[in-house]
Amino acid sequence: MNNKQLTPGMLISFMSTALLSGLILFSLLGVYGIMSMFCGIPALIFTIVNLFIIIVLASFGKFIIETVSFPSYIQLWTITAFYTVFQFCHLFLASNTWKTATYTLYHLTIVVLWVIIASAIVSIGKKIK
Repeated sequence: MNNKQLTPGMLISFMSTALLSGLILFSLLGVYGIMSMFCGIPALIFTIVNLFIIIVLASFGKFIIETVSFPSYIQLWTITAFYTVFQFCHLFLASNTWKTATYTLYHLTIVVLWVIIASAIVSIGKKIK
């Protein structure tokens, strides 16, 4: 079997995380009414970014593990889990009270910090061939 091709497990993982992401977005849009809040559009954009990161980590973990070591992959999941919990707690607590520019700048800072930490983890955990 070629190591660079998609496997059925990857497709199942992609479909299940995409379904979960769709359910989360539906509940935010339909049940929670995020678009009627002050920071509705930025909160929705940052939620989509967060869910995209989760979909990539879950679906293409095989390719990520080929590049970095398994402990580094677990560290990527850990910082993503912290980012997800923080982002959703902040979404529910502050998206209706903060101004749009403040909310956007704050979450852009958090995303940049996630990228810096993830880049450091990937560069340190890179497998030597």
